[in-house]
Amino acid sequence: KTNKKCNIQRWSYKIKEILELVHAHLCGPLPIASLLLTTYFLFFINDYSWKNLNLFFQREETNL
Repeated sequence: KTNKKCNIQRWSYKIKEILELVHAHLCGPLPIASLLLTTYFLFFINDYSWKNLNLFFQREETNL
């Protein structure tokens, strides 16, 4: 039996300011519409504070 070392590289950069790194996820079309008849949603996550913003849409062509 040999000992293997793990070569996982860690994220070395630390986020220091709000809105410095923001993730965005678009989901849809959902198979069943919600109570507001929305079938798409856009999800933003701030990596510094972990606060999020959700936007809901009825169609894919909706402009921000």
